[in-house]
Amino acid sequence: MKYITEWVIGFKYKYDPGNHMKKLLICVVLAVSTNATAQQTIEFVVTASSGGPNDLVTRAVDDKIKKHTSLKTIVVHKPGAAQTIGRNYVQQSSNPILVLDTSQIQDHGVYHELDEIFTLGNFTNLLFVSRASGLKGLDQLIALSKQRDIKFGHGGQGTFSYMAMEALCSARISCLEVPYKSGAQGMQALMSQEIDAYAIVSYGSQPFLQNTRIVAIHEIKMPDRKGWFTLFSKNVSEKDRHLIRAVLEKQSARFYKDLGFIK
Repeated sequence: MKYITEWVIGFKYKYDPGNHMKKLLICVVLAVSTNATAQQTIEFVVTASSGGPNDLVTRAVDDKIKKHTSLKTIVVHKPGAAQTIGRNYVQQSSNPILVLDTSQIQDHGVYHELDEIFTLGNFTNLLFVSRASGLKGLDQLIALSKQRDIKFGHGGQGTFSYMAMEALCSARISCLEVPYKSGAQGMQALMSQEIDAYAIVSYGSQPFLQNTRIVAIHEIKMPDRKGWFTLFSKNVSEKDRHLIRAVLEKQSARFYKDLGFIK
């Protein structure tokens, strides 16, 4: 077939209709394949602030998924309103999503359309005080509360730190509430002794436990089913869910203990 010579954007090339159709089909296939791959990027949603326990655990799990699978994931932060903003985002989004949350959300009908992939373990709340305070245990904190109100920080109504504070203060301690947006901010206030006490979930708490300026003096157990931390997914294929579950099942007990879970 006679070649047709054309000029396009200043470049000269030879055009063969037969070869052109083949190349066009290849380009279409590649474009569709590339687009499908891009659509499979999974958002790993963090419903709390960056640097907090939820973020730390999410990144640890995300690292394992990236290391042991070819799945593409990206950590996305949607903090605020005691995790309500993040949970609403997950419910309304049509994107492939992973999210770590407590098992109680299933009991409350939240995330009812999500698939439960794997339960990392259960957790408690740890009551932290400044090491400079000299407090060695809960009894000493109770004794101090008889002299003055204890400035008790928490992450906002509905958070586990709030529930822990409410449980202790309503029972035995005279408290003055000092709300903070995240555990990291609460720990900063604790180190500077702006507040006396702050309860934080045991998962993701390893960096706090290693901090020499604060100390955990008491463990507060969670009500049944509220203390289980589970990985959920939405719009993720069954094959990919199986891959993720297999990765998490292969992790050692030490991995989960280091994250603050009791397996």
